[in-house]
Amino acid sequence: MKANDIRAGHAIKYNNDIYIVLKTAHTQPGKGGAYIQTEMKQIHGKTKLNVRFRSSEDVEKAHIESKECQFLYAEDDVIYLMDIDTYDQLTANIDTLQMQLRPFLEEGMMLNLQIHENIIISINMKERLEAKITKCDPHIKGQTVTSSYKSATLENGAKIMVPPFIEVGDKIAIKSQTLEYIERI
Repeated sequence: MKANDIRAGHAIKYNNDIYIVLKTAHTQPGKGGAYIQTEMKQIHGKTKLNVRFRSSEDVEKAHIESKECQFLYAEDDVIYLMDIDTYDQLTANIDTLQMQLRPFLEEGMMLNLQIHENIIISINMKERLEAKITKCDPHIKGQTVTSSYKSATLENGAKIMVPPFIEVGDKIAIKSQTLEYIERI
């Protein structure tokens, strides 16, 4: 695939190893060609790399199997899952789930696993998560010079930024990848 097609969550082969792309940024400088800046994590180790690819450069995508599983429970640093096709119980290290998403785990929740050579390399939640606001900063009228978002705490303890009209008790939808506010439900 072309470097322009790299997205967060993709697995690519780089320097004879498999890396998961954590972040991407497309940059088009005034002088020179456009490039993609990526932050990647090695799947078999703890190495993180920042790599810059030219937009037209070819990148080899790793073969990743995707599997739908149901979250059962978490114990210490292990997540227990059930394969919904075979009813087999699977285990994964909690590190395969992004730190920011851990508070959103709920019993029975459906998760998407990314598997490479029988090793779970990442666990993803559905694109849209729903949560209830338990605490939020008051809105200051006329505060248009600064950002129009305010800090809020969700029922699971996660903190996000929400528009000023959101109040305690409101149920909202957020993007799972970025934890950004989408809408009030």
